[in-house]
Amino acid sequence: MFGSPEIKPLAHIRETIAAIRHIISGAQKGLEPSYDQKSFAVESWRNALLPVASGQGVEGTVTFHTGATIYRCTLDIGQDVTHAATAGRRIFVYVTNGELETNGTTVSEKDQARIDTDEPLTFTARKCSEFILIDVPSCKGWGYSANTLKGQRR
Repeated sequence: MFGSPEIKPLAHIRETIAAIRHIISGAQKGLEPSYDQKSFAVESWRNALLPVASGQGVEGTVTFHTGATIYRCTLDIGQDVTHAATAGRRIFVYVTNGELETNGTTVSEKDQARIDTDEPLTFTARKCSEFILIDVPSCKGWGYSANTLKGQRR
């Protein structure tokens, strides 16, 4: 089921980062700190969703111990990419430059979208765009309202 994304200006990013940090750091307790670093060619995320960090066993990514995956993408105007979202997941999209459209909703520069869906999501660039997509386990209870669960704005 997929409704319209909940859109917020990035001014509200602190609340979102706190929630994501909780998911990423709270997956496994008692682990020793570790360090991982990888380099990615700029062209590898042009017109493609490139996974850069994951705790889901995605090959070639920086590894962390959680069920989340972080993607980077630069889309040329008119190009699109599809993310194969599944049930029980929440998608955060941060548009750092440009303008995207998904499911008839525009996500503009410096906006974030929170999307709950069990269907693939297609993002189309209305302008040359750069964005980060974070796919996390759904954790109903924080950041949700009755309208969000229906895919509506608050």
